[in-house]
Amino acid sequence: MKNILLACAALAVGALPAGSALAKTHHITLDGYCDSFTITDNGAGVNSIADDPNTCTTWYGVGIGVKQKGVGKVSSFGMLAPDVTGTSYYVTFTTPFVTGGTFNMYITNDGLGGDGFLALTDTYTVTDGATQRGRGKTSAKMMIHRK
Repeated sequence: MKNILLACAALAVGALPAGSALAKTHHITLDGYCDSFTITDNGAGVNSIADDPNTCTTWYGVGIGVKQKGVGKVSSFGMLAPDVTGTSYYVTFTTPFVTGGTFNMYITNDGLGGDGFLALTDTYTVTDGATQRGRGKTSAKMMIHRK
């Protein structure tokens, strides 16, 4: 019996693919901004997002795919920018990821006082696996904080 249980456990573990085996990576840039992101879908509903190296700003976060009322399917992320203290960002990208898709970026300064608001909405471009800087000269982060 013990051998059967061990064999079943080994089969179950072997049947679970490693996270990297299921992961899909998407590279996108925010149209009109210098921001470029890598979005990694781990295949289990949880996604991560990080700025691509050598782009204009630093972002990272985690999120999930959801249906948003009035928008449809989106991949949504809570993000931080380490150089901006006291501010959290929430961004949604329409999915599937296609050039011309839209993103919405929301911010809050404390998460308590109901100060979360839509700060920016625009389109994005899929860069087909290539890491590249967005076409604009200014980061979306800078545009948000100018308002």
